[in-house]
Amino acid sequence: MPDRSLPRTRLDVLFASSAKTAVLLRRNPRTHFHLITWDLATDMFVRGQWMVGHVGLWDLSPNGRKLLYWAHQYRPAAQARRRAEAEGESGPTGFEPLQTAMRARSPKKREMRRRVPRYMEDHGASNKRGRVRPNEGCWTAISSPPYFSALAIWPSRGHWTGGGRFESDHEILLNEFNDGIVGKENVRMPPRFKIRSLDDKPFAFRDPSPPVAPRPSMLDPALRNDLRAALEQNGAIWVEWAMPQDNGDLLFACDGCIYRLNSWQAADPSTYLSRARKLADFNGLTFEPVRPPPEAMRW
Repeated sequence: MPDRSLPRTRLDVLFASSAKTAVLLRRNPRTHFHLITWDLATDMFVRGQWMVGHVGLWDLSPNGRKLLYWAHQYRPAAQARRRAEAEGESGPTGFEPLQTAMRARSPKKREMRRRVPRYMEDHGASNKRGRVRPNEGCWTAISSPPYFSALAIWPSRGHWTGGGRFESDHEILLNEFNDGIVGKENVRMPPRFKIRSLDDKPFAFRDPSPPVAPRPSMLDPALRNDLRAALEQNGAIWVEWAMPQDNGDLLFACDGCIYRLNSWQAADPSTYLSRARKLADFNGLTFEPVRPPPEAMRW
């Protein structure tokens, strides 16, 4: 049984609509996020990159090869700096990385070792599609899971815009106005990729870290609540999500672990957790730098 005194390990998930694959977003501690891919046919997991900041999964391409996520990576001090600069006051300049280890260093050493990621440059850039909106710390990105390294990013207007969905494997509908659909291409986008905007009617941005448990609209809310209650009565403390599969299995995440229960409808609800097979335990992981392989930086 998990220790309630320890930080909670959260596991969000997106399932591909046309492939037996899923993407997990692990969160713990509060600002540390880790991407993991899940092969549903073999129940094999591949751990990828970490990001320090705040991340929300938005959509997975139907074939499961591309991920659309939203992130912000700035601190209140950086916001105060920008306000001061806008009012003509002097203040610190440059990029303030959100890294705990950097805070302990002296300001001089921090300035000497500061390195600005390409996607966080705070000036506008241009490409053949037009001018890119300046990045002020919030952006939507497309990447190859389980890696955060962005093939392209679209800076957002704070928390007012950002995110989107895949209309197909090669078409993305962004929650942006027309002036926000020009992205910074870290890798040149192939002509077959189409980017569209919701124009003057962007859908509401609800939460920078939404509980994107697998396509919740596909699961009846009453059934979802019943499954959650059954697992909690069976000993689970933190139930993240539960998703029945077409083959009669039940996949669910609780207490930092992923489970599969075969023939769940024939089982007594009081035995869901005890009968389920634990596929992976993602508790106790710590941040580590991971470079994306060459194939992750291809469209």
